[in-house]
Amino acid sequence: MNLGPTSSDIKQFEEWRGDLLTILAVHEFGHDSPHVTDVRKVVDLANRYAEVGAPLLFERLSEQEDLAVPKLYLAAEIMSEVIAENIDEYSDRTY
Repeated sequence: MNLGPTSSDIKQFEEWRGDLLTILAVHEFGHDSPHVTDVRKVVDLANRYAEVGAPLLFERLSEQEDLAVPKLYLAAEIMSEVIAENIDEYSDRTY
């Protein structure tokens, strides 16, 4: 079961989604890798990230105490926390 996009979905993506997948692929495979332009490989990579992250997100959503807060807002808050943690962890790196 795939939680992420399929190869046929790529053509219908908003531009920012394609950009995000490109950044993810370059980070994972390296900028010289032929996998960066292989749609099947990029979609597989995105699906693997989705499969790993989905259970963590669902767990956090189920722990929600304030039922008045929409799940979308909670998901955005969780993502912003993860991003902030990663920025702090990797802020000393140079590329």
